This record gives sequence, C-alpha cells and structure tokens, in this order.
Amino acid sequence: MPAKTKTTRATSESRPGPRSPAASARRPSSVRRQARIHSGKAHVAEAATSAGEAGPGLTAPAAPTTDNWPVHPLATPHPAGGGNAVPPQWRADLLDVLITEAQLARRVQELARALTHDYVGRDLTVVALLTGTVVFLADLLRRLALPLRLDFMGVSSYREGTASRELVFTKELRLEVRHRDVLLVDDILDTGRTLLAVKTRLAALGPRSVRACVLLDKPARRVEPVQAEYAGFTVPDVFVVGYGLDFAERYRNLPFVGILRPDLYAR
Repeated sequence: MPAKTKTTRATSESRPGPRSPAASARRPSSVRRQARIHSGKAHVAEAATSAGEAGPGLTAPAAPTTDNWPVHPLATPHPAGGGNAVPPQWRADLLDVLITEAQLARRVQELARALTHDYVGRDLTVVALLTGTVVFLADLLRRLALPLRLDFMGVSSYREGTASRELVFTKELRLEVRHRDVLLVDDILDTGRTLLAVKTRLAALGPRSVRACVLLDKPARRVEPVQAEYAGFTVPDVFVVGYGLDFAERYRNLPFVGILRPDLYAR
C-alpha cells in the first residue's frame, strides 16, 4: 500500500517546492520548522506543530519578535521648550503653548525621515491607538515615503478626569501581523502601562518586530520599564492638550500643544 503523504500550508514568507513521496513518508508527524528572521542575520528556531499533531499538554509558542536593527538618530526626542504666547481665545484655558504648530511640523518631518530610512524594504504595518493619535498619525503618514498597511486598536484608560484607570481594549486588530514589522503609533507615553499592554498583546500575534513611535514622552510619570524607539518631544510633568490630545474630549483641535490650567482639571 503506497505511503500516505502529508503536506503543510506554506506561509507567505516561505513557499517550499513539492516533496517526493519518499521524502514525505520519512517526514515525522511532529514537525520543527527553522524560520530565518532577516534582522541582523539572526536565526530564530520556532517550534511549530500542525493542527491535531501536538501531543498532550503541548502548545506551539508564538513567534519571537526581533527588532534589534539600528534606530536612526533622528528618532531621539527633542525637549519641549515652551514659553510661547497663548492665543487670546485660549488664555482662559491654557498656561502656555509648549510646542508650536511650526515646531510640530518640523519634528514630524524628522520622524518620518527616520522611519522611512529604518523601514525601507520591510513589510510595515502601522498600528495606531485611538483616539488621541489621529492628528499626529495623519501628518506622519503623509510624510512616510514607503509602502505600508494601516490598522487601529482601541485602548481606554482615561475617563472624565486625569486619573488613569484599568485598561480596556475597545477595538482589536483587523489585519494579520504575523511575520510582519509593526510600528505602534500613539500620542503620548507617560506611565507606560498602555504601551506595555499593547506591545505585549501585539507580540502574542507573532510579528517579526514591534516598535513604538510617540509624539510626546513624559518620563517623569513612568512606572513601567518601557520606552518608545521613536519620540517627538520630551515634556515635563504637566497636563498637555492639543494636536489630538484632550481633556474630557475637548481641545483635540488645537494646532499646537498647550499646558492646561490646573484649576480646570482639579475640580
């Protein structure tokens, strides 16, 4: 009786040629694939099993992420200077204009240059966090000179006030990110809880790499050991609004980043 052959579905990363019947007959039921991850010429061994082939208590681990290729120097954040005049219509709400519209435009252009340099030739998927990132995201995407895919995740941690509460995922990814390079885009990195939770969730989906790009970095508030590989500005421990950032869903439309008056959020 001829030996039965067994085939496995090839991924988009690797399409092996047809196997001979003899080679298929010698192939064991439990398979180990050797996946080559092209990042610093590193080889990562990934154990995988076909459906129904894993023994009792065995599970196939998620593919590891590798993001150890160099980051462009322009990814380093600039300090936000402040000391800019507040427009008359916003003086009752804001103490200062921390980052002007012109400064934002220049810095977004620099970040786009760094990202274009670092991700050229890679299979890039941009994952943006709703909703504060939308203004920054729109300006950044239009300056990225490379092909990409775009998807969104929803994570809620702020309510009608300034206190951070338990994270709730309100929208999951629609696109497949396995074996792809993922760039996570967010408006601000402060405690690090949101970025850490989202990076952990994305890593479980088996991407080739996960990096983060944020508009603002507030290191004085950090409670988790997490950093963004690309950041626009470092800001002091003040409540910032504008350019997509809000307080109680207000001020997102400001073309600059301003410092909110404490009496408005301390009520």
